[in-house]
Amino acid sequence: MAKTLKSAAVFLLFFILILLTNYETNNMVVEAALCKKRSATYPWASCVPLVNDNSCETHCKNKEAAVSGFCDTIELRQGFIDITTCYCQFNC
Repeated sequence: MAKTLKSAAVFLLFFILILLTNYETNNMVVEAALCKKRSATYPWASCVPLVNDNSCETHCKNKEAAVSGFCDTIELRQGFIDITTCYCQFNC
């Protein structure tokens, strides 16, 4: 009986350890995926040098402590409405 309880306890401990390890690994993978997607968005003005001297790249690096910044344009309606936004990329 004692041997069976000891075996069950060892198995349970081992099982919990596997679950915890798997949870941590999954957490790191999810966190890494979120880090790549995490970006702060800023008004289009930082993407137009004539409107704003503070370019998107400069703004992200200096004011947001980001790794880089890039501008992207999204077309909402074909040929009518374009929204340009500055995205800051953060390194985790």
